[in-house]
Amino acid sequence: MVLRDMVFYYLHRLFHHPFLYATFHKKHHEFTAPIAVSALYANPIDFALTNVGPLLIGPLILNCHPVTVWLYFAEAIIETTSVHSGFNFPGFPNADMHDYHHETFNNMFSLLGLGDYIHGTDIKFKQRNMNKEKTK
Repeated sequence: MVLRDMVFYYLHRLFHHPFLYATFHKKHHEFTAPIAVSALYANPIDFALTNVGPLLIGPLILNCHPVTVWLYFAEAIIETTSVHSGFNFPGFPNADMHDYHHETFNNMFSLLGLGDYIHGTDIKFKQRNMNKEKTK
Protein backbone atom coordinates (compact mmCIF):
# COMPACT_ATOMS: atom_id res chain seq x y z
CA MET A 1 0.00 0.00 0.00
CA VAL A 2 2.86 2.39 0.81
CA LEU A 3 4.60 1.58 -2.47
CA ARG A 4 1.35 2.06 -4.36
CA ASP A 5 0.78 5.40 -2.62
CA MET A 6 4.24 6.71 -3.48
CA VAL A 7 4.22 5.50 -7.11
CA PHE A 8 0.72 6.93 -7.56
CA TYR A 9 1.81 10.24 -5.99
CA TYR A 10 4.74 10.74 -8.38
CA LEU A 11 2.87 9.62 -11.50
CA HIS A 12 -0.23 11.62 -10.59
CA ARG A 13 1.82 14.72 -9.87
CA LEU A 14 3.70 14.21 -13.15
CA PHE A 15 0.36 14.10 -14.99
CA HIS A 16 -0.37 17.55 -13.55
CA HIS A 17 2.51 18.97 -15.60
CA PRO A 18 0.82 21.43 -18.03
CA PHE A 19 1.51 19.36 -21.17
CA LEU A 20 0.54 15.99 -19.66
CA TYR A 21 -2.44 17.53 -17.88
CA ALA A 22 -3.85 19.11 -21.04
CA THR A 23 -3.14 16.04 -23.16
CA PHE A 24 -4.13 13.21 -20.80
CA HIS A 25 -5.33 14.10 -17.29
CA LYS A 26 -7.75 17.00 -17.80
CA LYS A 27 -10.58 14.64 -18.74
CA HIS A 28 -10.58 13.17 -15.22
CA HIS A 29 -10.74 16.66 -13.71
CA GLU A 30 -13.88 17.62 -15.59
CA PHE A 31 -15.57 16.53 -12.37
CA THR A 32 -14.69 19.25 -9.84
CA ALA A 33 -16.93 17.53 -7.30
CA PRO A 34 -16.22 13.87 -8.07
CA ILE A 35 -18.79 11.11 -7.96
CA ALA A 36 -18.01 7.41 -7.76
CA VAL A 37 -18.27 6.75 -11.51
CA SER A 38 -15.80 9.59 -12.21
CA ALA A 39 -13.01 7.38 -10.87
CA LEU A 40 -13.04 5.63 -14.24
CA TYR A 41 -13.59 8.77 -16.31
CA ALA A 42 -10.08 9.21 -17.68
CA ASN A 43 -7.96 9.10 -20.79
CA PRO A 44 -6.88 5.44 -21.35
CA ILE A 45 -3.16 6.31 -21.15
CA ASP A 46 -3.70 8.30 -17.96
CA PHE A 47 -5.78 5.48 -16.47
CA ALA A 48 -3.22 2.80 -17.38
CA LEU A 49 -0.21 4.70 -16.06
CA THR A 50 -1.55 6.49 -12.99
CA ASN A 51 -4.16 4.01 -11.79
CA VAL A 52 -3.28 0.54 -13.01
CA GLY A 53 0.52 0.93 -12.95
CA PRO A 54 0.83 1.76 -9.24
CA LEU A 55 -1.66 -0.99 -8.44
CA LEU A 56 0.42 -3.64 -10.25
CA ILE A 57 3.88 -2.73 -8.98
CA GLY A 58 3.52 -4.11 -5.44
CA PRO A 59 2.16 -7.55 -6.39
CA LEU A 60 4.77 -7.87 -9.15
CA ILE A 61 7.69 -7.02 -6.85
CA LEU A 62 6.38 -9.18 -4.01
CA ASN A 63 5.35 -12.07 -6.30
CA CYS A 64 2.00 -12.34 -4.53
CA HIS A 65 -0.34 -15.29 -4.72
CA PRO A 66 -3.09 -14.73 -7.33
CA VAL A 67 -5.84 -14.81 -4.68
CA THR A 68 -4.01 -12.10 -2.71
CA VAL A 69 -3.72 -10.02 -5.88
CA TRP A 70 -7.45 -10.33 -6.62
CA LEU A 71 -8.35 -9.34 -3.05
CA TYR A 72 -5.94 -6.41 -3.28
CA PHE A 73 -7.50 -5.30 -6.59
CA ALA A 74 -11.01 -5.60 -5.14
CA GLU A 75 -10.00 -3.43 -2.18
CA ALA A 76 -8.44 -0.89 -4.55
CA ILE A 77 -11.62 -0.67 -6.63
CA ILE A 78 -13.74 -0.14 -3.54
CA GLU A 79 -11.24 2.43 -2.21
CA THR A 80 -11.15 4.35 -5.50
CA THR A 81 -14.92 4.38 -5.69
CA SER A 82 -15.24 5.53 -2.08
CA VAL A 83 -12.79 8.46 -2.38
CA HIS A 84 -14.64 9.65 -5.48
CA SER A 85 -18.03 9.32 -3.77
CA GLY A 86 -17.73 12.34 -1.49
CA PHE A 87 -18.39 10.21 1.58
CA ASN A 88 -15.89 9.18 4.24
CA PHE A 89 -16.21 5.46 4.91
CA PRO A 90 -14.46 3.88 7.91
CA GLY A 91 -11.26 2.10 6.97
CA PHE A 92 -10.81 3.93 3.66
CA PRO A 93 -8.85 7.05 2.72
CA ASN A 94 -10.44 10.40 3.41
CA ALA A 95 -12.70 11.46 0.52
CA ASP A 96 -12.28 15.10 1.59
CA MET A 97 -8.61 14.93 0.53
CA HIS A 98 -9.53 13.84 -2.98
CA ASP A 99 -12.40 16.32 -3.21
CA TYR A 100 -9.91 19.05 -2.31
CA HIS A 101 -7.60 17.81 -5.07
CA HIS A 102 -10.43 18.14 -7.59
CA GLU A 103 -11.24 21.64 -6.28
CA THR A 104 -7.67 22.96 -6.40
CA PHE A 105 -5.89 20.70 -8.94
CA ASN A 106 -2.42 21.21 -7.40
CA ASN A 107 -2.71 19.76 -3.90
CA MET A 108 -3.32 16.31 -2.42
CA PHE A 109 -1.93 14.03 -5.15
CA SER A 110 -1.56 10.78 -3.19
CA LEU A 111 -4.00 8.09 -2.12
CA LEU A 112 -3.18 7.78 1.55
CA GLY A 113 -1.53 11.17 2.04
CA LEU A 114 2.03 9.92 2.55
CA GLY A 115 3.46 11.52 -0.60
CA ASP A 116 1.62 14.75 0.18
CA TYR A 117 3.02 14.79 3.71
CA ILE A 118 6.58 14.19 2.48
CA HIS A 119 6.40 16.88 -0.22
CA GLY A 120 4.18 19.41 1.55
CA THR A 121 1.34 19.22 -0.95
CA ASP A 122 -1.05 18.71 1.98
CA ILE A 123 -0.30 22.03 3.74
CA LYS A 124 -3.15 24.06 2.20
CA PHE A 125 -5.60 21.22 2.85
CA LYS A 126 -4.55 21.06 6.52
CA GLN A 127 -4.75 24.86 6.84
CA ARG A 128 -8.25 24.87 5.36
CA ASN A 129 -9.36 22.19 7.81
CA MET A 130 -7.84 24.07 10.76
CA ASN A 131 -9.71 27.20 9.67
CA LYS A 132 -12.94 25.21 9.43
CA GLU A 133 -12.43 23.93 12.97
CA LYS A 134 -11.81 27.46 14.28
CA THR A 135 -15.07 28.74 12.80
CA LYS A 136 -17.16 25.98 14.41
